[in-house]
Amino acid sequence: MAGIEYQWDKTIVDPVMTVFGSLNNPEYDAVKVAGDVTDYKLKKLASDEKEVVKIASVMGKDFQNSFMKDPITTVQNLKPMEKEAFCKSINS
Repeated sequence: MAGIEYQWDKTIVDPVMTVFGSLNNPEYDAVKVAGDVTDYKLKKLASDEKEVVKIASVMGKDFQNSFMKDPITTVQNLKPMEKEAFCKSINS
């Protein structure tokens, strides 16, 4: 679509990475799960004990246990109002 396939290994080393990728941003393929919160950020949050405790103070202990096991699915399964509360809890 970009018309650069004929430049492969000439002026452009990797046309796919040139169009769709980023060597400067390892999270270029991140997927937004709730608001601006990406799957990468959820995994990072789940591994930070202080953050998990802060989130649990808003979302509850049951959420905390589920979040630590599978943060992405846990947040995806929240209702819209719960997602909003979750986003506020991590941004405060």
